[in-house]
Amino acid sequence: MKQALLLACILFNFGFTDKSQAKATFSSYHGGKRYDFEVTAEQLTNCPAWVEGQENPPLPARRAIEIATNYLSKLFLDAEKWEMSGFSVIPVGEKWVYLVHFIEPPPENVSEHLTTEFKIVVLMNGEVGRVKVSPWKLS
Repeated sequence: MKQALLLACILFNFGFTDKSQAKATFSSYHGGKRYDFEVTAEQLTNCPAWVEGQENPPLPARRAIEIATNYLSKLFLDAEKWEMSGFSVIPVGEKWVYLVHFIEPPPENVSEHLTTEFKIVVLMNGEVGRVKVSPWKLS
């Protein structure tokens, strides 16, 4: 009986975890650094929802691209040379965010180089996800 009661209490607590501690992290890499864009449950709560049946998201795509492009210029001195390669709108919990994709310019005197997209997270209220920069450690 005690074991059943303990199990019931544990399962009950799992159903009511503190969702304010939840977050989604989107990582990009450039110049030997890792950029983790975090979106917290609190940030999402403060964003308008893109509800079923609404044709367009609350934040227009062109505005999200403009916000991300401006933010890129705060991160990199050569941001005007970067190319916007696309964007996506993805669900995070019950809300949606934009991921705006950029490609860095090729190094000088190099015809081909391997690169990955650098993605900046833009929330539906126009905020950029909180970024944490750390050294990029290859395993």
